[in-house]
Amino acid sequence: MKASKRIWPWLIVSFLVAAASCFGPRIYPYDPMLKVSVWLSEAWALFVLVGIICERKQGLWLLISAPLALFTPVMLILWERACRLNVNACP
Repeated sequence: MKASKRIWPWLIVSFLVAAASCFGPRIYPYDPMLKVSVWLSEAWALFVLVGIICERKQGLWLLISAPLALFTPVMLILWERACRLNVNACP
């Protein structure tokens, strides 16, 4: 089997996990979903690491979904920093 055909299942799962991590809090905007979103981001990172180890150079294509997967954790970190600097900025 060609290497390009082996990467498609990895890529699809990577995008599904990343999309769930990014859009989950928008669909179900409650605190437990934020925790689930961070857990999904961690699962995505682990999945990408395993994909890079298994597929080597082709596995780097899994990083395309990084903006989706890392959006919520980065926003939570920025939100926490803004609250620490200015208490009035917190909801």
